Formats: sequence, structure tokens, C-alpha cells
Amino acid sequence: MTFTFPEDTKKRAGAVRLTPDGQEYYVPTVLFMPDGETPVDFGGAQPPVDVVLQDNSDQIGGGTSYAPSDGNAVLTFSVRGTSTAREINFETADASGVYMACTAYSLTNPTIFGPTTTDGDDTAPTFWQVQVPAGWSFRASISAVSGGNVTAEGKAVIG
Repeated sequence: MTFTFPEDTKKRAGAVRLTPDGQEYYVPTVLFMPDGETPVDFGGAQPPVDVVLQDNSDQIGGGTSYAPSDGNAVLTFSVRGTSTAREINFETADASGVYMACTAYSLTNPTIFGPTTTDGDDTAPTFWQVQVPAGWSFRASISAVSGGNVTAEGKAVIG
């Protein structure tokens, strides 16, 4: 019994390709459009976005919020700086713009999570992760800082 594969405009079989000797077919790691030349675009992941929530701040305040531009995001960020003491509140807001406490998760210690951290300096930065839904925003608000500054920055991946 023989089987005929569908062919593209270049007389190549649709989702399969001939081996170099022309005797067998294989499934390529890249699928092509019917023209046989253009790779199929499956809408792969967008590149990470740089996010700065606090930039060497020595003042109490909300800093800069992050809102995903297209879809839900996972934001991974560090808290560091020269301050001798600090308190950072993790907050999220929906379309109303009213910020409320939310939970961030430590990347270095799975038993640490919550709406606030007092850790993180240049010697021992802390690493956090939070999910930010489409249409929402997130910020790392400084409620206390002394003896220096605080930086909170990282990368967001929309997926």
C-alpha cells in the first residue's frame, strides 16, 4: 500500500520533507507555510521586558508601577540598595487604580512569601516573583527607608 503526501507549490510534501537522498520523509523541526519557504509563526513568546519599580530611591513612595501591555505577565525582580533599613510593600491594582497588598514569592526560599519585605541590600539582594494579570498593575512601594537607597528592578515575561 502506498501513501501520497500532500505537496506544496514547490512539489514538497506538506508538513514533512524528503531526506537529502530523496528516498524517505521526515518531520522537520520547523514547519513551513504552503509556499514551502516561509516558516509557520505560532506566535511564540515575547522577549522579556525590563521593569524598574524603584530606582535608587531614598524616599517613601509608590515608585513606578508596571502594567503588562499585552496579556498576563510574570514579573521577576530583585530588591537591593545601600539602605541600612527598608520596608517594601508589594501592591497590585485593577482598572480602578486602587492599590491593595498582594503576595510576592521569594525565588531563593520557598517558605518566604507575603505582601512585605524588609530584606534586600547590595550585599544580600532578595529575589521575588509575582503574577500581574492583563489590565492590572503592580508596584513595590517603599513605606520606610533609612541610611541609603532602594532599587527594585527586574524582567517581565508576557505569556
